[in-house]
Amino acid sequence: MERPALMKDREALVTGSSHGIGAATAKLFARNGAAVGVNYHSSKDAAESVVKEIESEGGKAIAVRGDVHDRESLQSMVDKVTKELGDIDTLVLNASGKFVIAPFVDYEWNAIASALSSFI
Repeated sequence: MERPALMKDREALVTGSSHGIGAATAKLFARNGAAVGVNYHSSKDAAESVVKEIESEGGKAIAVRGDVHDRESLQSMVDKVTKELGDIDTLVLNASGKFVIAPFVDYEWNAIASALSSFI
């Protein structure tokens, strides 16, 4: 039995999707019918690999560079995805901020607030 395409006719942008959870999310959205903007900051080859995998399974995706901490870069990323895929109706903000990798319980609120304030 074929699964319904839960995201058919949807356009998604997944930040930080050249690796890990972001890449898995982009692939899952594409498998469910979404056209996906695969965002990277510095890992162009990895992002293009995610796009190729999506396309090899019949999906539609583009790799798009952008820094979620920079307003102009962010706008350029959104403009490119919108132009090439259509209006974005699903956004996953997966890009890592300036967090120190540590167990959550070891964080102090000031460190979390400071890291989050770098996002636009």
